[in-house]
Amino acid sequence: MDRTPFEEILELAASLGASRVLFLAGQPPVYRIGRALQPPLPEPPLHFLDTEAIASRLLEGRDGQVEQVDDNLEVPFVVRGVKGRATIFFAQGAHNVVFYLDEGGPAG
Repeated sequence: MDRTPFEEILELAASLGASRVLFLAGQPPVYRIGRALQPPLPEPPLHFLDTEAIASRLLEGRDGQVEQVDDNLEVPFVVRGVKGRATIFFAQGAHNVVFYLDEGGPAG
């Protein structure tokens, strides 16, 4: 089954007013609006290679911008006009990524 690129998922989530988008291995992508997690997107569950690829893409060429906080990596991002900060963490044998979207919509 084809998977929607994570960039498109971030765009959709931002257009809906989401504050977070979670890419967790073994689960379909999900986003949070306000305090409520929304139902998972109609995507197949993410494989650990999917989340690893997202993490690698975020870290590529960003050595000076990556901050280690406890066991997590924090990195700013701008993807298709959506900006914010991403947390990359390793749990249950896989990389996982949580995108924290900046308020105010797409980056200018």
